[in-house]
Amino acid sequence: MGRDERERRSLELGGARFVGGELPAVNFRKDVLEGLARPQKALPPKYFYDAQGSTLFERICRLREYYLTRAELALTRAHIAAIARFAGRAGTLIEYGSGAGVKSRLLIRALRPAAYIPVDISRDALQAAAWRLAREFPRLDRLLHAVVIR
Repeated sequence: MGRDERERRSLELGGARFVGGELPAVNFRKDVLEGLARPQKALPPKYFYDAQGSTLFERICRLREYYLTRAELALTRAHIAAIARFAGRAGTLIEYGSGAGVKSRLLIRALRPAAYIPVDISRDALQAAAWRLAREFPRLDRLLHAVVIR
Protein backbone atom coordinates (compact mmCIF):
# COMPACT_ATOMS: atom_id res chain seq x y z
CA MET A 1 0.00 0.00 0.00
CA GLY A 2 1.45 3.37 -1.03
CA ARG A 3 1.64 6.55 0.98
CA ASP A 4 -1.47 8.06 -0.65
CA GLU A 5 -3.52 4.95 0.19
CA ARG A 6 -2.26 5.02 3.81
CA GLU A 7 -3.14 8.72 4.08
CA ARG A 8 -6.63 8.09 2.65
CA ARG A 9 -7.26 5.19 5.02
CA SER A 10 -5.92 7.23 7.94
CA LEU A 11 -8.35 10.03 7.15
CA GLU A 12 -11.20 7.53 6.90
CA LEU A 13 -10.40 6.55 10.48
CA GLY A 14 -10.66 10.11 11.73
CA GLY A 15 -6.93 10.71 11.59
CA ALA A 16 -6.07 7.53 13.49
CA ARG A 17 -3.52 5.33 11.80
CA PHE A 18 -3.73 1.61 12.55
CA VAL A 19 -0.44 -0.23 12.41
CA GLY A 20 -0.38 -4.00 12.19
CA GLY A 21 -3.51 -5.95 12.83
CA GLU A 22 -3.18 -8.07 9.74
CA LEU A 23 -3.36 -11.76 10.51
CA PRO A 24 -1.06 -13.46 8.00
CA ALA A 25 -2.29 -16.90 7.04
CA VAL A 26 1.17 -18.36 7.43
CA ASN A 27 1.32 -17.38 11.14
CA PHE A 28 -2.19 -18.68 11.74
CA ARG A 29 -1.36 -22.02 10.10
CA LYS A 30 1.87 -22.30 12.09
CA ASP A 31 0.12 -21.49 15.39
CA VAL A 32 -2.69 -23.98 14.70
CA LEU A 33 -0.31 -26.80 13.79
CA GLU A 34 1.86 -26.15 16.83
CA GLY A 35 -1.16 -25.94 19.12
CA LEU A 36 -2.69 -29.16 17.81
CA ALA A 37 0.63 -31.01 18.11
CA ARG A 38 0.71 -30.42 21.88
CA PRO A 39 -0.58 -33.05 24.30
CA GLN A 40 -2.92 -30.38 25.72
CA LYS A 41 -4.42 -28.86 22.54
CA ALA A 42 -4.34 -25.06 22.47
CA LEU A 43 -4.68 -22.01 20.26
CA PRO A 44 -3.23 -18.60 21.10
CA PRO A 45 -6.03 -16.37 22.44
CA LYS A 46 -5.04 -13.61 20.02
CA TYR A 47 -7.20 -15.37 17.40
CA PHE A 48 -10.33 -14.89 19.50
CA TYR A 49 -10.18 -11.09 19.46
CA ASP A 50 -12.20 -10.30 16.37
CA ALA A 51 -15.31 -8.10 16.66
CA GLN A 52 -17.37 -10.86 18.29
CA GLY A 53 -14.55 -11.90 20.63
CA SER A 54 -13.98 -8.31 21.70
CA THR A 55 -17.68 -7.86 22.43
CA LEU A 56 -17.68 -11.05 24.46
CA PHE A 57 -14.61 -9.92 26.42
CA GLU A 58 -16.28 -6.57 27.21
CA ARG A 59 -19.31 -8.48 28.52
CA ILE A 60 -17.04 -10.69 30.64
CA CYS A 61 -15.40 -7.56 32.09
CA ARG A 62 -18.81 -6.39 33.32
CA LEU A 63 -19.53 -9.63 35.20
CA ARG A 64 -19.52 -9.40 38.98
CA GLU A 65 -17.05 -12.30 39.14
CA TYR A 66 -14.51 -10.52 36.91
CA TYR A 67 -13.21 -7.93 39.34
CA LEU A 68 -9.93 -7.02 37.58
CA THR A 69 -11.37 -4.32 35.33
CA ARG A 70 -13.35 -2.71 38.16
CA ALA A 71 -10.32 -2.80 40.46
CA GLU A 72 -8.06 -1.25 37.83
CA LEU A 73 -10.61 1.47 37.09
CA ALA A 74 -11.13 2.18 40.81
CA LEU A 75 -7.36 2.48 41.35
CA THR A 76 -7.03 4.80 38.36
CA ARG A 77 -9.89 7.01 39.60
CA ALA A 78 -8.51 7.09 43.14
CA HIS A 79 -5.01 8.06 42.01
CA ILE A 80 -5.64 10.07 38.82
CA ALA A 81 -4.36 13.33 40.37
CA ALA A 82 -1.10 11.67 41.44
CA ILE A 83 -0.76 10.02 38.03
CA ALA A 84 -1.24 13.41 36.33
CA ARG A 85 1.33 15.10 38.61
CA PHE A 86 3.85 12.33 37.98
CA ALA A 87 3.34 12.08 34.21
CA GLY A 88 2.81 15.79 33.54
CA ARG A 89 0.76 17.30 30.76
CA ALA A 90 1.23 17.49 27.02
CA GLY A 91 3.31 14.30 26.79
CA THR A 92 2.56 11.20 24.76
CA LEU A 93 0.13 8.80 26.41
CA ILE A 94 0.77 5.18 25.38
CA GLU A 95 -1.83 2.81 26.78
CA TYR A 96 -1.24 -0.92 26.46
CA GLY A 97 -4.39 -3.05 26.47
CA SER A 98 -6.59 -0.01 25.91
CA GLY A 99 -9.58 -2.13 24.83
CA ALA A 100 -12.81 -0.12 24.78
CA GLY A 101 -11.04 2.98 26.08
CA VAL A 102 -12.82 3.29 29.43
CA LYS A 103 -9.64 4.13 31.36
CA SER A 104 -8.42 6.18 28.40
CA ARG A 105 -11.07 8.84 28.97
CA LEU A 106 -9.90 9.42 32.54
CA LEU A 107 -6.25 9.60 31.49
CA ILE A 108 -6.89 11.90 28.52
CA ARG A 109 -8.91 14.33 30.65
CA ALA A 110 -6.26 14.39 33.39
CA LEU A 111 -3.12 14.41 31.25
CA ARG A 112 -4.29 16.37 28.18
CA PRO A 113 -1.66 14.54 26.13
CA ALA A 114 -0.02 15.95 23.03
CA ALA A 115 -0.54 12.52 21.45
CA TYR A 116 -2.39 9.36 22.42
CA ILE A 117 -1.30 5.88 21.30
CA PRO A 118 -3.67 3.08 22.30
CA VAL A 119 -2.23 -0.41 21.83
CA ASP A 120 -4.39 -3.52 21.79
CA ILE A 121 -4.61 -7.02 20.37
CA SER A 122 -8.07 -6.45 18.88
CA ARG A 123 -8.20 -4.30 15.77
CA ASP A 124 -12.01 -4.17 15.97
CA ALA A 125 -12.10 -2.97 19.58
CA LEU A 126 -9.29 -0.51 18.95
CA GLN A 127 -10.96 0.95 15.87
CA ALA A 128 -14.30 1.36 17.65
CA ALA A 129 -12.62 2.96 20.69
CA ALA A 130 -10.56 5.27 18.46
CA TRP A 131 -13.73 6.51 16.74
CA ARG A 132 -15.46 7.15 20.07
CA LEU A 133 -12.43 8.91 21.56
CA ALA A 134 -11.93 11.06 18.45
CA ARG A 135 -15.59 12.19 18.69
CA GLU A 136 -15.37 12.81 22.44
CA PHE A 137 -11.97 14.55 22.29
CA PRO A 138 -11.92 16.38 18.92
CA ARG A 139 -8.44 17.79 19.57
CA LEU A 140 -7.15 14.20 19.46
CA ASP A 141 -8.32 13.79 15.88
CA ARG A 142 -4.81 14.39 14.52
CA LEU A 143 -3.01 13.16 17.63
CA LEU A 144 -4.39 9.62 17.76
CA HIS A 145 -2.21 6.77 16.48
CA ALA A 146 -3.64 3.32 17.15
CA VAL A 147 -1.40 0.24 17.16
CA VAL A 148 -2.57 -3.35 16.88
CA ILE A 149 -0.19 -5.95 18.31
CA ARG A 150 -0.50 -9.58 17.24
